[in-house]
Amino acid sequence: MGIFRGRPILKWGLITSFVLAVIGLIAAWLFWQSLYRGMPTLPATAELWDANREAAIEYVDRNGKTIAIRGPRYGRAVSIDELPPHVPRAFLAAEDKRFYQHDGADTQAMVRAAWSNVISGRTVSGASTITQQLVKNLVLSPEQTLKRKAQEIRLARQLEEQLSKSEILELYLNRVYFGSGFYGLGAASRFYFGKDPKDLTLAEASLLATLPKAPSRLALDNNMEGARQRQAYVLTEMLQAGFITPESAQIAISSDVTLSPDPEQDPQFGYILDAVTERANELLPELPDDLVVTLTIDSELQTKVSAALEARMSEESEEAQVEQTAAGLMNREGHILALYGGRDYTENQFNRATQARRQPGSAFKPFVYAAALEDGISPYDVRIDQPVTIDDWSPKNFSRVYMGPVTISEALRDSLNTVAALLAQETSIETVIATARKFGISADMQPFPSIALGSQEVTLWDLTCLWSVYDRRAPS
Repeated sequence: MGIFRGRPILKWGLITSFVLAVIGLIAAWLFWQSLYRGMPTLPATAELWDANREAAIEYVDRNGKTIAIRGPRYGRAVSIDELPPHVPRAFLAAEDKRFYQHDGADTQAMVRAAWSNVISGRTVSGASTITQQLVKNLVLSPEQTLKRKAQEIRLARQLEEQLSKSEILELYLNRVYFGSGFYGLGAASRFYFGKDPKDLTLAEASLLATLPKAPSRLALDNNMEGARQRQAYVLTEMLQAGFITPESAQIAISSDVTLSPDPEQDPQFGYILDAVTERANELLPELPDDLVVTLTIDSELQTKVSAALEARMSEESEEAQVEQTAAGLMNREGHILALYGGRDYTENQFNRATQARRQPGSAFKPFVYAAALEDGISPYDVRIDQPVTIDDWSPKNFSRVYMGPVTISEALRDSLNTVAALLAQETSIETVIATARKFGISADMQPFPSIALGSQEVTLWDLTCLWSVYDRRAPS
């Protein structure tokens, strides 16, 4: 310590510097550790394909045809081996040219990007690899923070140890977002070009490769000009990497790419899908991811029913002063083949077939007779068709004519109001309600005498189901 004798300032300066250096190192160590605190773990290899996938429901008609998909659309799994080489190479050129050289995070690219950002004074360049993008989509939040970036880099390097390069690229192509609710190359290829990914041309593949960078801004159906500009960059990068020849690049850039037209869909399917989804939620406490619901709907028959009702409404609605209509078509097995919930689902989602309540009138009478038959009354028993009063209510026949003695079968055939009202009293209103419930009526029915003539409101859906069950139970 002799060197510090007579030099206390130097002594304490060195001590202070040492202490500050130790504190700085500890602070840096703590900060570094904080970056990885709470970092999620990578899913097991078998779970990576389903990680962080939003739920979607695919609706299929009775013939196996997809009617619609609600929620994000994930394409069917695409294997790298079944793709022509220019398809994956287009994405490598657009997103990660050094994919096969780095270990998940490209240090060289990060330094280059940081230098570009410092010089410009703003963020003009990024350095996320395909592996980092995949990690961000699978397990991390989209927030732009240093902590999230540090975790992204570490997890990307872990993923490179867990999967091969080909497996990572394949997983990326099947999970990357292409905008408009489409995830994966399979979904995007079919939506934009109406073809399988294995049939994509270089022009089409290079256009799809523009989308992961800005899926909303460069959507091909909204900003083809912007996508074409980035396509030129993708093709240039492919050319410089030796992926394609100058002739191929020129052909691709000058090709007239045709987008697949949006599939036409009967707007009535909106009413159907709402009803089906509501029913699925009733049956399942929690809907599984990628649920496929097979409907009894016949798409071709549905289109014909919709066209017929639209034509009739166009001809008669003004004269009849009717603005809406509803219909349900069911076969003898109880399967709904067609459903018409209203004239325009885009304007009003109220389903007049399943939600609107109307008086069924005489369509309800057979269930009064069914209750009487179950109570032991014979079809050949006789009742008197004559004026009747029940609790100040005096039902009359539609014809205002009374036929006197008639059998139960004749009264049902001629839809006599008086006999139906008397049978409901004889059997009891509560029995009639219980019978209707056994056949499927879900509406809240009150024990009023007029229920015998269908005075209480039910939905067309319930009434159609009611008749289907009755038809199946009736003797042939």
